[in-house]
Amino acid sequence: MRAICRAVPLVVILLLSSLFFLEPLAVRASESATVNVAHFAPFADSIAGTSVTVRVNGTDTFTDFQFGDIEKDVELPAGEYLIEILPTGSETVAISGTVMLEGGIQYTLAAIGDGSNQGLALLPLIDETQPAESGAKVRIAHLAPFAADLDATKVDICTDDNAIVLPAVPYGAFTNPYLNLPAGDYDLKIALADSNCETVALDLPSVRLTNGEIVDLFAIGIPGGPIEFTVASITGFSLTPMDNLIHNSSFEEGESRWQFYTDSTGTFTIDAPASLGNAAAAVAIDDAGHNVQLYQKGLRLESNTYYQLQFDAMSNNGQDMRVFIHKHDAPYTNYGLRVALVDLTTEYQTYTWTFKTKRFDGTVDDGRLRFWLAPFAKAGDSYMIDNVILTKVDGATAAALSGRSTLPQGTVIVSDDESGLLAGGSVAEGNAPALDNQTFLPMILQ
Repeated sequence: MRAICRAVPLVVILLLSSLFFLEPLAVRASESATVNVAHFAPFADSIAGTSVTVRVNGTDTFTDFQFGDIEKDVELPAGEYLIEILPTGSETVAISGTVMLEGGIQYTLAAIGDGSNQGLALLPLIDETQPAESGAKVRIAHLAPFAADLDATKVDICTDDNAIVLPAVPYGAFTNPYLNLPAGDYDLKIALADSNCETVALDLPSVRLTNGEIVDLFAIGIPGGPIEFTVASITGFSLTPMDNLIHNSSFEEGESRWQFYTDSTGTFTIDAPASLGNAAAAVAIDDAGHNVQLYQKGLRLESNTYYQLQFDAMSNNGQDMRVFIHKHDAPYTNYGLRVALVDLTTEYQTYTWTFKTKRFDGTVDDGRLRFWLAPFAKAGDSYMIDNVILTKVDGATAAALSGRSTLPQGTVIVSDDESGLLAGGSVAEGNAPALDNQTFLPMILQ
């Protein structure tokens, strides 16, 4: 992601005229053009107040068209079109533009601006329709008119751990050509420029990109305004399944949010093969230790709530590991998941657990997911972990998952009560040096 940001071209649309031409090399009159029409102009104090009529060559084509509305895949013969946008109930044209459409091309025509900070205008875009051979094509556009000075509208697109992906993006700018991003999960946020990603205007949900996908993301609305700041998409996009609580779950953002600890010697890097996308966590053991773990802290959990943890993993020698979710700091209270044995193989398998949180009240944000490699890991062993998903599930789903039915190879579904770690009547989880030498007697699943 950091390498990508240095090579990303941005096109800034200078909205100096209401006359736009998308000029083809040759207009193919025998073919139709495909047009997506979007209303991204927050010019009123309410969504209802943004209602407009979209008139095409003098004909009212869309009525009561409101902010956020999108009309997809409108087929029009190739040629020149006059587009007029009028407030509902008025004959006063607020936006007018002429576009030349070429047959066989897909376009997006978006009404943008708020008429105050930034003028009302028609933004024409040519859409990408050919998927990449590998990865996903992504277009990001800043169409949120929250200041009159273009410099004041600049935002940084950042990762969740404050690495800048796209710096100083002004209103009216969009990525052209599309970004080509590896398949995987991405945690991004929009922050005011020059704030080191700390002044967050919009924290985006985790997005999952797949190979061959084409995605557009439009930042629209006004932060703190009557029409809220949000992200719209014409193509649509997929959230990481079921609101994944794990950040950088497929390691496409490098080591971001993940930490490695060993009381001996070993390394944590990002490498291949991956089970999703192009990257995975790779842990290499130089010498065995009593406390060896890859973990992510800061998990936000609700008490007495069912969750499901799923991940893909393998090890070069088939060595196993353990998995816990607990309080990050002492006394390392277990929050409901403690798996004594994850039976790894030399190829990626998917492992799934459902559990109910316990031993705390209300909501906590100090949870730690810990992949614990001791005492299994020996010198020369290596582990690969990828596609880590932690989601909340309802009680009925949890009950269905916790049964001991026949499961696909490599999938283990247990509950906290079934996977308890036995250590002479007390649980010692190896978080502090004083616990390093505790004896663990893993419960073997039948």
